[in-house]
Amino acid sequence: MGFTVLAFLISLETAAADQLAAEAGYGFGNSYRAEGLFLRYQKDAPPLWDRKSFYDVALARWNGKNWNNAISVARGLQWDLHENSYVSASFGLAYADRVTGNFGTRAQFILRLAAGRSFGDYDLSVGVIHYSNGHILVGWDGPNSGENYLTVLLARHL
Repeated sequence: MGFTVLAFLISLETAAADQLAAEAGYGFGNSYRAEGLFLRYQKDAPPLWDRKSFYDVALARWNGKNWNNAISVARGLQWDLHENSYVSASFGLAYADRVTGNFGTRAQFILRLAAGRSFGDYDLSVGVIHYSNGHILVGWDGPNSGENYLTVLLARHL
């Protein structure tokens, strides 16, 4: 499947700064030994707090004893550094298929932090993804270990 996604990304025509991305990585902490795959669509958004911003929609799947599927929507900010490099952060809401030992609820928050570089029509970044039901914020008493992934993302500008 990874090769199919990569071939699809490479074959797309360039039309704007929006992007389609494939992201994969390994779990750490409570997600140790899990492998995750994340397919993302990012759309440019109006500047937020004088920063470049974007909307992010993602489909996720991970394996392991707490395997799951999730969909998320988020808003992100990007700080351009030098020579096509950047750091970004996004925060949003996610919905998981099942309640697991790491998720006490299906509704989750998602946080993604990344550092990357643009190469023409492509972006390559290293990121950290964290899913949590935010029990401290909303008063939930159930499990909240969350899911954590260290990832590599390859994106193609559309």
